[in-house]
Parts: sequence; C-alpha cells; structure tokens
Amino acid sequence: MPATEDEDLSGRVAPLREDVARLSAAISALVDETHYEDLEHALLGLRIVDHALEETAELAGLGGHLHRSPDPALHAQASDLKSRVEALAGDASAFLSAHPNEDLETAVTALEIADGSLEEVVERYEEEHA
Repeated sequence: MPATEDEDLSGRVAPLREDVARLSAAISALVDETHYEDLEHALLGLRIVDHALEETAELAGLGGHLHRSPDPALHAQASDLKSRVEALAGDASAFLSAHPNEDLETAVTALEIADGSLEEVVERYEEEHA
C-alpha cells in the first residue's frame, strides 16, 4: 500500500532532523573548543530548525495547523505580546539601519522568528470566524 502524503512528509522530515542533530553535535564541539559566541547562535538557530521540523512531522496529519482553542483572555495576552515583539523588532531594525552590526542583525532575525511564532499562538486562541 503506498504511503499517504502525510506519512511521506513525516518520512522525509526524519532524515532532516538527523542531519540537524549531526550538525548540532559538530558545532557544539566547535563551541567547546573555541567558545565563539556566534557558534552558540548557530546552535540556537539549529534548535529552531529542529523544532520546526518536529512540528511539521507532528502536524502533518492536521494540514500543518494546530486545532484552535478559543480563549479571549489568552488571545488578548498573546496579541499584546506579539505587538510588543513587533514594536521591538521595528525599533531594532531602525537602529540596525543607522548602526550596522552583525549581532544586532542576529537579534532582529530572532525577533522576526518570535513574531511568526507568536502569530501562531494568537491564531490558536482567537475565536472561530463564522
């Protein structure tokens, strides 16, 4: 019997997660040897990649989306947090434009990732639209 699209997706994600684990181990060894902070940022980035791949495999049968759990209070709290991250990202981007800095560029990227993740949190708790 042929694999379903969801099984195929999960099967394709598993080796990618193995690649991420191998790369993480290699970079971790370099961090231990060199103590370079940018390599620690690379490890954090790989944690994000692995998490996204894990979620993809878990949610494959759900069309890639979590089921909603409407909760107005949590929705408001998540929306507020997302707004604050958006404002901080905007301020950091403006600062970066005036004062180019690779570490600040990394921080702006991290804020963009946080904003995207918070968007999913907001969507999870918003009311269903008729």
